[in-house]
Order: sequence, then structure tokens, then C-alpha cells
Amino acid sequence: MPEVSVTLPIPDSPYKIYGKYREVKGAPVVVMLHGFTESMDGPLRFMFARILEQAGYSNFRFSFYGYEDDQRSFIDTTAQEYADDLKYVIEYLKSKTNDSQLIVLSHSLGVFPLLIHGPRDIDAVVLWDPSNESWTTGKAPVSRTWINQLNAYRVKSGVDVLVGKALLDHLQTLQPYEMIKHFHQPKYIAAAGDGILLDSCHKYYEHSTGDKLLEIIPNADHGFTEGDSAELLFSKTLSWLQKVVPSPVWQCDFTTPDSGFLFRALPHDARNNKRNGAMLDDFLTHWREQEMPCHCSHSVDSLNPWV
Repeated sequence: MPEVSVTLPIPDSPYKIYGKYREVKGAPVVVMLHGFTESMDGPLRFMFARILEQAGYSNFRFSFYGYEDDQRSFIDTTAQEYADDLKYVIEYLKSKTNDSQLIVLSHSLGVFPLLIHGPRDIDAVVLWDPSNESWTTGKAPVSRTWINQLNAYRVKSGVDVLVGKALLDHLQTLQPYEMIKHFHQPKYIAAAGDGILLDSCHKYYEHSTGDKLLEIIPNADHGFTEGDSAELLFSKTLSWLQKVVPSPVWQCDFTTPDSGFLFRALPHDARNNKRNGAMLDDFLTHWREQEMPCHCSHSVDSLNPWV
């Protein structure tokens, strides 16, 4: 289905949550949380949303703050409010999907709203290079200058950003490695091999309970912008998801060089595997007999797992 913009009123508040939803009927749903000063349309979430949909996963990404008049303002927010918004998003998706399995994926500082929210109503957790305890001890590797008139800090994190005192004060009350112990769900932790959070990723892993996996993405910076680190991050994350929270549905686009898009098949639809299998066999046989090139977004061998 096409991507849909969603606006959710925040209870007892003048503000709304702005999000984008890609739905695959009957599939698990992945909720993506952005990091410090980012938004739902940061490149990692923007790209991975499309990959997830093709692999048969619904996904929802949203911004904790934004430019709309009825969105929260970054300088006035706290991590608790981010966690509250995550709660409202999960409640919305659980209702909309008839209680489908739900995975929360966070990047960087997005780990803190997840930890504050806690494990309820979550089936699996993905942490991409999660922020560490330096934010909670006031020792984050960024310089800050107090501006009394604004009741905020001028923080240099690549560019200068105004960060509300309430947010930084709240972060300093958190104990992330203790909080992760409460999550007994399966956990996947991806660490940027060339980033500054490698040690903290190991600590998250060591303090985690239950089924867990830590993978190092080589030559990756914190934003996974170097070389093919983003592609490797997506591939490894998706591989883990498919093992731990498999989708009964994945999509396959058939295209030809001349005519472009032909049709989209759902060969893993659990309700009619045999019929879909026969349809795909007939389709592929026809195109082979015509000796016309046809490309499928998945390998041909993977189209008929029931044979």
C-alpha cells in the first residue's frame, strides 16, 4: 500500500504526532524512533521503511517534534514526553492492526524514549548504535553553553542547537544499562564499528537478558553514512527480523526492462500459498517461453518455499 501520512492527537495536549505509515496487511509492524535533532524522514528511516515494506513488514515512523504549529517544539520537550508519544503510537497501531506483533527500532538518542516506555506491548527491540550513559551523567561528547534568557543550553553537535534544560535534566536521571534489563524480548544491537559508542553497545548487550545479538557494522560512523555501511545495516537488521519475528507476507515486484512495473505478488500470503505458488510458476514459465527478460525483486528460488 502507498505511504500514508498520519496525524494523531496527543491526549490532554494541544499538540499532535505527525507520522508516516506503510501497511502490509497481516504483517508485523516496525515502529522507528529517530535520534537527537533528527526527524522521521532522516535517511536511515526513510530508506529502511521501503525495504521493510518490500520484505513484508508494516512500518510507522514519526517525529517527536517538528515545524508544524501543533507539533511539539524541540526546545520545550523532555524524553518522558517522547516516551508518552511512543505509547500513543503503539496504542494506535495495536488497535489498527488487530494486535499484530510490534517491533520498536531506535537509533542513537531514540533509545531513551524506548527505555522509559518500557517493554509493555513490544515483541522485539532493535537498537542502532544507541546513545550511552554520558547523556545521563552530563558528560556527553558535545560542548554546551548555558543561556539564561532562554532557559536552554547552546549545544554544539555538528551544528549549534538549542536544547531545553528540562530535556538534559531528565536524561541525567536515567540509568540506561539498568533499564535495558527489564526488556526480556529478543534484542538486536547494531554498533557502528568506527563510532564512539562501540563500548556502550557492548554494555547494552552485556546487561540485556533473553535472546540477544550484537553485530558490529565495520567502517561505520554513528549515522551509518560511510561506504556501504547503511546497506549492511539494513541487510543484517532485516535478516535478524526475519528469523525472530518472521512476516507471513512479503511482497515481490515483477518488472521488465521495456514495460517497467508488471505486478506485485504476495507469495508468502499464508491464506493461499498453493494458489500463489501456481500463479507464480505459470507466470515465470510464460516469460521464459517468450524469452523475454523479467526481473523479480527476490530470487526465483525463494518464490516457492512450499514446493
